[in-house]
Amino acid sequence: MSQEGSRQRTPLEIVESLGLGRGSGLEEIATAVAGLYGKRLVFEGLEDAGWGALTGMWVDQPHQGLIFYRKADPEAYQVHCILHEFGHVLLGQYWCGASTKMSRTLFGGAPVFARTVDVLASAAQEDEVERAAEEIAYLLADRLHSRPRDPFERIFG
Repeated sequence: MSQEGSRQRTPLEIVESLGLGRGSGLEEIATAVAGLYGKRLVFEGLEDAGWGALTGMWVDQPHQGLIFYRKADPEAYQVHCILHEFGHVLLGQYWCGASTKMSRTLFGGAPVFARTVDVLASAAQEDEVERAAEEIAYLLADRLHSRPRDPFERIFG
């Protein structure tokens, strides 16, 4: 777990460490995240039944990471959920204790990191790790866009 001095790296510093420019594709982002993670990432879209409020999940296995997302969600939301899970992967690499602080176990003890619909609810806003994972998702999404956005575009898109 890498830190600069005694402080945690910010989400912006973490994303910048990937060396991604604007116009990066999702596959390029996934490759950069997997490279830092040191394991292969496997993606699986699952049917909506039984997920409840769960919208995405990262399972950290010994030789790979599994990222699950709901197939029933619109594609843009699926991508955001995957980017949020990338946030957890990256935080686990950079923030001491982030992995253990936010995980549950499943599949024989493999850590599980999950994103729920209420991740931005007031309780989640008090959770430093969830906020940071969400910030990383937005910073990575910004890398998916190929041209700089002016203030008018940010407001009216």
